[in-house]
Amino acid sequence: MKTIEAALYSKLSGDATLTSLAPGGVWREVAPLGTTGVLVVFQQITGLDAYTLAQRATTTSTYLVKAISPGESATPAWDAATRIDALLTDQPLSLASGSVMSIRRERVMTLTETDGGESYQHAGGYYIIWTQG
Repeated sequence: MKTIEAALYSKLSGDATLTSLAPGGVWREVAPLGTTGVLVVFQQITGLDAYTLAQRATTTSTYLVKAISPGESATPAWDAATRIDALLTDQPLSLASGSVMSIRRERVMTLTETDGGESYQHAGGYYIIWTQG
């Protein structure tokens, strides 16, 4: 797992409030089949490197971080998404190497999908994570 993704996983899965709001767990890209209840999924969307001379100076990464809840009501997903925002926006993130300069939500996202007659509500955001080193 990439260093940013390991840090995101640790930050999100280590929060007792988010764990109570999303007992289905925190997953990178996709939850395993059979996972039930509200869950959190994150995935990298883009990454842009900036160089000084021959060295990478900073990376600007965009991550989609969202809660998914089964059913017709989006409230459980929005409750978890609100907590995700509080955990990430302008908060520290511990990386194994390098440092996080800033985390900001760039866009809010919401989506309803249906699969096999079941409805699923998605709520979250696109977060810009600026790292150095």
